[in-house]
Amino acid sequence: MKKEKKYEATIASRDRNTGTVTTISFFARNKKDAKKIANEKCDSMEFLYCPDIFFVSDVHKVK
Repeated sequence: MKKEKKYEATIASRDRNTGTVTTISFFARNKKDAKKIANEKCDSMEFLYCPDIFFVSDVHKVK
């Protein structure tokens, strides 16, 4: 059985030219997994949206 994903994380990115902020939320098994997934998602966001700044804005445990 797969391990239940208990953490929710949000990535935010900002485009320097337009000021547009894009956010993506996802679930992870733990904080380490959340950081790994965030890096993967940031790579795909960079390809799709070309934003200048990436950061994980929130990681919290889901009750």
